[in-house]
Amino acid sequence: MFKTGDFVRLKEDPSRGGMITGNTSVSRNRLYWEVMLADGTGTQLFAESKLEANAGRVDPLEELARGRFTDPDRLRRSILHHRLTGRLRDMIYSIDATDTDFHAYQFKPVVKLLASPSQGLLIADEVGLGKTIEAGLVWTELVARFDASRLLVVCPKSLTEKWRLELRQKFSVDARIVDARGLMEALRDDAEGGDGFALIVSLSAVRPPKEWEDDDKSARAALCRHLSDSESNPRALFDCVIFDEAHHLRNRDTLAHTFARAAMGVADFKLLLSATPINLHSEDLRNLLALLDPDTFDSEYAFSILNEENRPLVQARDMVLNQKTPFAELVESLKAIPRGDMLKIERQLDNLQRELRQPGLKDGHDLRVRVAAMLEEMSLLGTIVNRTRRRDVNDLQVKREVDDLRWEMTEREREFYDAVSDVVRQHAFELDASERFLLATPQRLIASSLAAAFAHWSKIPEGYSEDDEGDDDTRKRARGGPLSSKLAELCRSLGNGRALELDDTKYATLRHAIEQHRAKGDDKLIVFSSFRTTLDYLSRRLRSDGFDIEVMHGGIKDDRSAIVARFAERTGACVLLTSEVGGEGLDMQFCRSLINYDLPWNPMKVEQRIGRIDRIGQAAERINILSLVSKDTIEERIYDRLYRRLLTIQETLGAFEAVLGKEIPDLEKRLLDPQLSEDEKEVEIERSAMALITRQKQIEKLEEDAPGLIAHGDMILAQIEANRRPERRIDGAELADYVHEAIAGRYPGSRVSDAPGIEGVFEVVLSESAQLALKRVTAKLGRARTVLNREKATLAAFEKRSGLPKRTEIISSVHPLVRLAASIRDEVAAGASAEPVISVHVPAVLLPDIASGTYIASAARWSVEGAVRIDRLFYGAQALTGRSLAAVDAERLVQVALRQGTHFDPQASLVTIQNGMRRLIENVMEPAFDNFLEEEEARHEDRADTSLARIERQAEKRRRETEAKLYEWKMSGDPKKIKMVSPEQGKLDKLIARLEERKSLLRSARARFSHNNIIVGMLVVELA
Repeated sequence: MFKTGDFVRLKEDPSRGGMITGNTSVSRNRLYWEVMLADGTGTQLFAESKLEANAGRVDPLEELARGRFTDPDRLRRSILHHRLTGRLRDMIYSIDATDTDFHAYQFKPVVKLLASPSQGLLIADEVGLGKTIEAGLVWTELVARFDASRLLVVCPKSLTEKWRLELRQKFSVDARIVDARGLMEALRDDAEGGDGFALIVSLSAVRPPKEWEDDDKSARAALCRHLSDSESNPRALFDCVIFDEAHHLRNRDTLAHTFARAAMGVADFKLLLSATPINLHSEDLRNLLALLDPDTFDSEYAFSILNEENRPLVQARDMVLNQKTPFAELVESLKAIPRGDMLKIERQLDNLQRELRQPGLKDGHDLRVRVAAMLEEMSLLGTIVNRTRRRDVNDLQVKREVDDLRWEMTEREREFYDAVSDVVRQHAFELDASERFLLATPQRLIASSLAAAFAHWSKIPEGYSEDDEGDDDTRKRARGGPLSSKLAELCRSLGNGRALELDDTKYATLRHAIEQHRAKGDDKLIVFSSFRTTLDYLSRRLRSDGFDIEVMHGGIKDDRSAIVARFAERTGACVLLTSEVGGEGLDMQFCRSLINYDLPWNPMKVEQRIGRIDRIGQAAERINILSLVSKDTIEERIYDRLYRRLLTIQETLGAFEAVLGKEIPDLEKRLLDPQLSEDEKEVEIERSAMALITRQKQIEKLEEDAPGLIAHGDMILAQIEANRRPERRIDGAELADYVHEAIAGRYPGSRVSDAPGIEGVFEVVLSESAQLALKRVTAKLGRARTVLNREKATLAAFEKRSGLPKRTEIISSVHPLVRLAASIRDEVAAGASAEPVISVHVPAVLLPDIASGTYIASAARWSVEGAVRIDRLFYGAQALTGRSLAAVDAERLVQVALRQGTHFDPQASLVTIQNGMRRLIENVMEPAFDNFLEEEEARHEDRADTSLARIERQAEKRRRETEAKLYEWKMSGDPKKIKMVSPEQGKLDKLIARLEERKSLLRSARARFSHNNIIVGMLVVELA
C-alpha cells in the first residue's frame, strides 16, 4: 500500500504523521510500517491498518470536536522548530549564539540591516564600542536566517590577523587570510559548486592598479574585472562583504573605492565599519553610502531631493518623541506630511494614521516609541546608518583618570635639549614652510628620550627613519639630509652621551611611576612611545633593572597578537612597551593603566592609545592615563593648552577623532616656524584648541539632525531586550532534546545524553554517517567550526553558563549540529501537516500577574514574501469568559504551558471550548494577521515605488546631461570630440539598459507579493 518516502498519518490522530522509511515488520499476520515521525520523536512501527496517506491539513476544531488532545511535547517541539528555522521578524538568532558578552546596543546593526531595503549598513559607532563584534553578530544572524556561507572581510593589513582570531574565537568561523589570487581561486571553486568560504583580505592586496581594465598580468586587475563583469549575474558572489576602516573609501576617485564598488555590487549584504560622524551635508558620507545603495546616493541631485522630502518625517518624529506634544496635534501633523516625488511612503502613512484614529487608543510612552520607530524606518537614513556614541551606552561608563607627571631636566639635559632645538630652529630658516613638518620628528624625539636621541644620532647610520609612524612619503623625505648631519655633528661635539643615560631624569620618573602602579595592584602596565629607538632603550634599561618586559613595534618580527596574548597571560607583573603602530587594532582591555612616555603632537594618536584599554570588556570602573611631561618645553604647553582640555571635555562632547582634520598638521607647521616667539606659539596652541572644540560642537549638532541614528533607538533596544525575556529564550535542555530526537532517529548510534555528575552538560555522540552529514552542513555555513568535525564524541552545553569543564563545546541555536537536526525534521515533515491541540494545567503561581481561569490559546506562523521573506510567530489567548490577553502575555502563557504544564482533561464542555476557539480566531488571530499583512504590504509597495522613482529620476537626469554633452560635441566641429560621441552614447545606452533591468526586477518582486497564515497549534490552559 505504501512505498518509501510516502507521507502518512494516524487515522485516529491525524495530527501525528511522518514519512515511510521503507522498513517493515510482520507480527501475528499484521504488517507494520516504520515511520519517521514529523514531530522529531524518531521512528516507530505502526500497523498498516492504523495509517492513511496524508491528505492535507488537520482542522484543530475538528480535532477538538472529537476530543483528540495530543502530547504537549509534540507542540513544544513543533513551535521550537518554527523558531529555529523561520526568518522570524521579532526574533534575533544571534543573541546568546556567540562567545561574546551581551550588550544590547551591539545588536542594533543586526536589526537595522534586516530592515534595510538596500541590505547595506554603515556602522559608524565611536571608537571602542566593538564594531568588529557587531559585524560578527550580523554574520551570525545571516547564517541563521539565510544559510549564508560566503563571507569576505576587507581591512587594513595590520588588522587581518585580528579579524581571523576574532572570527575564530568569538564566532566559531574558520576564516583564511588570502590575497587577490587566493580570492579569485575561492570564487572559481564556489562557481563550480564549492562549499562556501570565509576569507579575509587586506585592502592593499586587492586594490587594483591604475590601468586595471586593460592589465592582463596583475591578479588584482583580473579580480576587479571579474567582480565588475559579474554585477549582472543573477547570483551574488558573496553573501556578505565587510569593509573595516571604511573611511579609506570615502574618496570615490581612488582605486580603493573602485574595488569596494565592484565588491559591493556582487554582494547580497554589505557592511561598512568606520567611526564616522553623521553629517548629511558631507560629500564623504554620501560617497560611503553610495557603496551601499548606489540608486539612492550615487546622484547628488537625487539625494538632495530625497533629503528635502525626508525632512518632514524628521520633524514628525521629533514631535512624537516630545511628550508635551498633544496626541491630537501629533495625528494632524502626520496628515500634513506632503507626498514625495521620490520618497514613496503614502501607504505606510495612511496605515499609521488609521491606527492612531482607532477609538479607545491611549497615548503613552510605548505607543510614541513605536510610532517614532515607524517614522524612522520610513526615513532616508533610518535603516542604512547605525551610530552609537560612548556616552549613550549605559554599560560603558568607565571613568578616565587623566593625570601627568612633570619632570625637570638637569642642567646637562637642558643643555642638550636647547642645543638640538637651536639646530632645528636654524635649519627651519633654510626650508620652505611646506617642508617644516619634517622637523617635528627630531623635535619630538628629544622630547621622547634625550639619551635615546643622543645614541641614535651618534651611532645609527644616516638614512634611518626615527619615526615609527610616518607614512612612506614622510620616511623617504626624512632620510639623511643636512639636518641629520648637523645633529650628528652636534652629538660628536658634546662628547660621550653616557652621562645622559646615567643621569636620565625621565627614565627615573618612569621607573618610579611603574613602582607606584604596582603598589596599587596594577601588575600589567602599558607604556607607549612613538619611537622605536626609545622603546628599545627602555627595554634595555628596564630589563637590566629586573622588570619583566614585552616589546611591540613595527620592527619586531613576532606576531603582534601572540605578543599581546603573552602579555595577557602573564601571572606576575609585566610591562608592555609599544608604539601606536605596534598596538593598532589590538584590544587590551584586560589592562587598566597606561603611561604615555612621550606625546605625539596629534591628540588623536593619544586617543587611539587610550582606546586600546577603554573599550567594551574593560572590567575596571576606572582606567588610569598617566603622561610624562617635561617642564618648560613646547610639549608642556601643548599638553596643558590642548591635550588636557580635549581629554577633559571628551566625556561631555564625545570622541574627537573626526574633528581634528587638518588643524593639527597646520598647528605643527606653525609651531615649527622659527620666527614665532614662545608667547606666539602659546597663542597658536590656544587658538587650535578652541577651533577643535567649536568644530566638535558643530558635528554634535549635525548628528542630532540625522533621523533615527542618535539616541532614539528605543524601539530597537526594546526589541532586543524582548528577545532576552524568559519565554523567548531557548532553554538548553529543550535544545538538547530537539537535537537528540532528530539525530537519534535518523542516525542509529547517535545521541545526546546527560553527562554524569555535571549539571547542564551533555555528552554528544555521533555515528559515522551523522558526522559526515554534519561536515556537509558545516562546510555550507561559511566554514563554521566545531570539534565534532574531528571527533565523534564530545562534552557540550546547549547554553552559555559559568563553571563549564574545559573543552566543553557550546552548542547554540545557530550551531551546525542544530542546523543538521532542523534539516532532518524539515525533510520528514515536508508532507506532514499537523496542528496539534493540547490541554494542560499550569499552576497559577507560575504566572501571578495573569488572572486564574480557563484560557484558549493559539500559535500561528505568518509569512509574507516579496523582495524578501518575513515570518512571524504570533500568540493569541482569550479566557473562556471572553477577556483577551495582550500578545506578550499570550506568548508567556503558551511557553509556560508547554514547558511546565501537565496534561489534564478540561472541565468545560467540548462545545464551550470549541466556541471559545472560534471566538479567539475571529476576534484575535484573524484581525491581528490582517493588520500584519496590511503593514507589510504597504511597506513592500512603498519601498518598490521609492526605488522605481529613484531609478527613473536618475535615468532622466543622466539622459538629459549626456544628450546635452553629445549635442555640444557634435556642434563643436572638433574631430576629437566628434570621435567621442559614439563611445559616450554607448555608455549611456548601457546605463539605461541596466536601469531598465533593475526596474523590471523591482516590478517583478512587487508583483510576487504573497502571504500565508498557518495555525501551528491550539491549547486549552487551566491556570489555577
